[in-house]
Amino acid sequence: MTSWDEFSAAAPMLASRVRARFAAADSHVLATLRSDGSPRVSGSEIDFRDGEAYIGSMLDALKARDLQRDDRFALHAYPGIEEGGDAKIAGHAVEITDQAEAARIQEGQESHLFRLDLREAVVTWVEDNTLWVESWHRGVGCASQGRTTAPRCGRSWSWGEGEGRRWLEEGGWMAWRGERIEVSRAGVWLVRCSR
Repeated sequence: MTSWDEFSAAAPMLASRVRARFAAADSHVLATLRSDGSPRVSGSEIDFRDGEAYIGSMLDALKARDLQRDDRFALHAYPGIEEGGDAKIAGHAVEITDQAEAARIQEGQESHLFRLDLREAVVTWVEDNTLWVESWHRGVGCASQGRTTAPRCGRSWSWGEGEGRRWLEEGGWMAWRGERIEVSRAGVWLVRCSR
C-alpha cells in the first residue's frame, strides 16, 4: 500500500503540485466502477491527514457501494489547466471498517471512509505551446513528457525557460543535457526524468 507520505517521498515536486491542485477546490470528480463494469463519476472531497489521503461518502451512497465491490478509483482535481494544471490520482480505495478509527479521522461524522492506496499520479499543463505530462507510477517512478505541434524541421524550438534554443532535425532522436528528445512528423516529443 502506498500512502500519501510514501508518494511524496518518492516524488516530492510532483506530490506538491498534485496536492496544490486538490487544495484549490473543495469538490473533485471521482470515477468508480458500477456492478456491470461501466464507469460512474461522482463529486467527492479529498482529505490529507496523518500522512494519508482519504475520501469519504454518505452512508450507503452508490460510490461507496462501488468501492466496496471493486476498490479501483480515479480522482480528478477540479479542472484547472490554466491555474497550475490538471491533476489526477488513481489506485485502490481501502475502506476503514474500524468505527473508532473512522470516527477519529472524520471527527465523529457517521459515513464511509476510504484510505487511498496510490498507484499513479499525473499533472498535465500547457506552457509555451507545449503540453506537459508529469507522472509517477508505483514501481516505475517519475517521468515527464512534452508535446508540441510546432515548429517543424529546420525551425528553432525553445527547451524550457532560459535553456536556449536548439535546432532539431525531423525524424529520429537526439540527446541534449542528458535528456532524450524524440522528433516525429506530428511534432516534437520530449522525454525527461524528474523527481
